[in-house]
Amino acid sequence: MYLPGENDRLIVLDGFPPMESGSPLPNVRAHDGVVVVDYFTHQFGVDTNTRARVVFRHVRAHYLGWPNDEALSAHPLYGRGLRPYDAFEVIDSSWKATIIAANRAHPLHRDEHFAADRHFIMTFHDETFECIARTVEVETLTQDQG
Repeated sequence: MYLPGENDRLIVLDGFPPMESGSPLPNVRAHDGVVVVDYFTHQFGVDTNTRARVVFRHVRAHYLGWPNDEALSAHPLYGRGLRPYDAFEVIDSSWKATIIAANRAHPLHRDEHFAADRHFIMTFHDETFECIARTVEVETLTQDQG
């Protein structure tokens, strides 16, 4: 895991359906620079039987695993507003900066190739998802949309 610098800050992302706190793990699929995250949604007091599909494109790196909701306080960005069952963007991301610095070993590297990349975090019941990607699309699906 990366170590955040003093400039890393979180913003909560609008437009992400709320995560179901007791649902099974999110379904994460990665292929050719695209990562798809499917998860069950929650609406207080209502059995919605819906899922959300989040598609990240032009993905540089992604991570799925520790911490779960009970250990989220150990995440390096917890003290900056990270909380369970939500979606965030990290502004001035140290993880993105680390990837850029490491890629300078490539003879054709140019920092501007990374300018549109964004650092996203989604916190679920059993694990946390993070990725560096250029774009994100969010869609709500009913059960029969599969």
